[in-house]
Amino acid sequence: MSSIRNKKVLYQILEKLFRSGLRALLKILFRVRIEGAQNFELSRDPTLVVCNHTSLLDGVMLYAFLPNPPVFLVNKTTAKVWYFKIFLHPISKLLIDDLHPMTLKKAIKQLIAGETIVVFPEGRITTTGVLMKIYAGPAMLAAKSGARVMPIGIEGLQHSRFSYLKSTLHLKTLPSVKITISPPEVFEPYDSLPVKIRRARRSQAMFQIMQRISFNNTYESENLFESLIRSATKHGGSTPIISDPNNPNVTYRSLIARAFILSELLEPDLKEIRRVGILLPSTVAAATAFFALQHLGKEVVLLNFSGGITPLMKAISISKVKYVITSSAFVDIAGIHEEISSIRNEAKVTFLEDVKKCVTTGSKLRGFVKALLTKYLSQTHRNDPEPEHCAVILFTSGSEGNPKGVALSHANILKNYAQAQVLISINKNDHVLNVLPIFHAFGLVVGLITPLLKGTPSYQYPSPLHYRKIPEICYQQNISCLLGTNTFLSNYAKHASSYDFYNVRWVLSGAEKLSQSTKNLWQSRFGIRIFEGYGVTEASPVLAVNHPLYHQENTVGQLLPNIEYKLIAVDGLNEGGELAVKGPNIMLGYLDASGEVSRTCGKLGLGWYDTGDIVKVNDDGFISIIGRQKRFVKIGGEMVSLATIENFVQTTWPEFEHVALGLEDLQRGEQIVLVSTKIDLQRSELIEAGKNNGLAPICFPKKVVYTPEIPYLPTGKIDHGGLKELAVKLIADAH
Repeated sequence: MSSIRNKKVLYQILEKLFRSGLRALLKILFRVRIEGAQNFELSRDPTLVVCNHTSLLDGVMLYAFLPNPPVFLVNKTTAKVWYFKIFLHPISKLLIDDLHPMTLKKAIKQLIAGETIVVFPEGRITTTGVLMKIYAGPAMLAAKSGARVMPIGIEGLQHSRFSYLKSTLHLKTLPSVKITISPPEVFEPYDSLPVKIRRARRSQAMFQIMQRISFNNTYESENLFESLIRSATKHGGSTPIISDPNNPNVTYRSLIARAFILSELLEPDLKEIRRVGILLPSTVAAATAFFALQHLGKEVVLLNFSGGITPLMKAISISKVKYVITSSAFVDIAGIHEEISSIRNEAKVTFLEDVKKCVTTGSKLRGFVKALLTKYLSQTHRNDPEPEHCAVILFTSGSEGNPKGVALSHANILKNYAQAQVLISINKNDHVLNVLPIFHAFGLVVGLITPLLKGTPSYQYPSPLHYRKIPEICYQQNISCLLGTNTFLSNYAKHASSYDFYNVRWVLSGAEKLSQSTKNLWQSRFGIRIFEGYGVTEASPVLAVNHPLYHQENTVGQLLPNIEYKLIAVDGLNEGGELAVKGPNIMLGYLDASGEVSRTCGKLGLGWYDTGDIVKVNDDGFISIIGRQKRFVKIGGEMVSLATIENFVQTTWPEFEHVALGLEDLQRGEQIVLVSTKIDLQRSELIEAGKNNGLAPICFPKKVVYTPEIPYLPTGKIDHGGLKELAVKLIADAH
C-alpha cells in the first residue's frame, strides 16, 4: 500500500515537472498569452471546460496551462490514430463513443466527484476556420452533472501547421497564441421540456457558449488601424487583399503603405481638425483615405453623395465637418459638381489627384518602410484614439424621415465584427464582391472592413446599380461571396446569365426585407440559397443573421452573442413588440444640434437602443420582422401592418412592385393607399383577391394609385418619404 502511494506521489512530482517544462517551452515557442487566469479560481464546483478546436495542439496547450491537469474526453476512433496517440500519451483521458451516449455516464460520475473534465463540443478539429456542428454530448454532460461550464478559447493555433486549415489560411511555423479563460457559467438543463425540444435547447445553449468563446478569441482592444496592422501580420503582408476596376490585387502591405503616404501628406492640414469627411464610392482609394484618417486619429464622416444637395449639406452641418476628401474623376463621373460647390461654402475640399501630385520618392520610401516595419515599430500605428473613442460617423438612410448622424466607436465596429465573423466561413480562397457604398453601414463594415480583417480578398465596385455589369463581374472575378439588398439581388438575378454566379457559395442579404420571389428566383435559376440578416446603422450594423448551422425560413436569424433584447409592448398590437437591444456593438449615440454625441438612451434606459422594428421572437430565438413601427397605421383602434398588405399584393401580382402607405385621413385619422406599378390594378380586384386569401377587411387599401417606377434610395431601400409626396400628388391630380 505504501509502495503504491509512493509511486503515485512520484508520478505526480514527475508530471508537475513535465508540465512546467512543457509550459515554459510552449511559452517561448508560441509567445502564449493568458487572459482571465483568475477565472479558474472562481470555480470550486465540478467544472466542465469547453473549448474551441482548431489544431492538434489544443489539448497540449490546455494540459500545460490549466492550473491542474484535467481529464480529457476523447473519441475512441480519434484516439486510435497514430499521430493523435503521440499527443494523447501523457494526458489523462476518458475514451467515449459517440454512437453510444451511455458511455458518457462515467464522465458524469467523475464530474460529480469533483474532477475537471475538458471537452471539445465540435467533436473534431475545424476545417472551416469557424464553429462547426455542436454535438449533444457536452450539453448533456453539463445538464446531468450540474457542473459549471467554463468556456476557454484558444486563438492563433489555427494558423499553425498543426491545424487542418492549410489550404484556407495563411500558416506560420510558430504563431503567437492567446488563451482566454472566461468566468464559469451555470448551464440551464431544460429538464421540464419534452425530450426532443430539451435536446435542441441544450445544444443551442452550448452553441451560444461557443459563440462567446469565438467572440473573446477574435476581439482585441485596439483601434481600427491597429486591427488592420494585426490582420496584415496574421495573414501575410504580401497577400493580395483588395482590388477595384483600376487597382488589381493590392496587398496588405501596399494598402498600409498608401495609407501612411496619404496620412503624411494630409497631416499638416488636419492638425487642428477633429472630423474629416470622405465623399468617395467603394474603391481602393476610399479604403486608403479611410485608414489614412484612422492612422491620424480622426473621426471619419462618410458622406452620402447620391441623395442630393439638401441631405448632404444637412449632414455636413450636423457633423460640423470642415474638411472633405474626394476625387475629381469621381466628381466628373457622378456629376456632382453642384454638390462640391455647395460643400466649398462650408468646408475645404481636397481632391486626391492634387494630393497625388505632391507624392515624392522620399514619401513613398517612408511609407513603404513603415509598412514593412509595422510589426516592430509600435509608433507607426499607435495613435491617440482609444477603442472607445468615436471612429466613424454615418448617417441613417432617411427612408422615413430626416437622416440622423450615428457615432460608432472603434470598439463598436470591431466587436460587431467579432460577433458576426464566427458565423461566416469565408477564407483566403474566397473572393467578396462589395457593391454597397461605404456611407452605408452594411457596405463599410461587412463589405470593406470584414474581408480585410478576415484575410479574404474583396473586389470593391463603385455602384450597385449596374445590374447587367455586376453579374459579369461575378463571373470574371470568380466571386464566391456577394452582398446586397433585396432590390439589388433581384435585379442582378433578372439580368444575369445562368452561369454568372457559378462560383458563388455565399449570398448575404440585408438592409431591407428579402422577398420570397427573390429567394425563389435565386434558388430556381442558380441553385443558391440566400442567407438573410438583420441590422441597423446604430448597431454597427449587424444584429442577427441566418447561417448554415442555424437558420429558419422567414426569419432573419438569431441575435448575435452578447446582445440583450426586450420586446416593448405596442398599443393596439396583439403579437410581437418593438425590439430594444443592448450590447457592445450599439452606437455611442446620435449627433446633437451642436455636433456632439448624445449618449444612447432608449425607453428602457441608458445603453438601450429602440430599433423601431416590430418583431416576434420564437422559442428557438429566431427573429421574424413584422414591420417598422412607423409602417403601421391605426384604423378603428387597431394596428395594421403595411408590410402584411405588401406581402399579400406582391404574392398575388409578383411581376410588379407594390408599396402600401399610411396617409392622413380626415375622417378616420389614417388611411391605407397602395402605390403599384401595375397600371390596371383596380381596388375591386384587390379586395376580391384579399377576401379569397383571408385578408381582414380592415387591411384593404382605401385607394390604389399607379406609378411607372417606385423610387429607391442609393442604399437599395424604398424612398418612403419621396413616395408619400408622389402618392399625395397623384391622388390630388386624380381629383
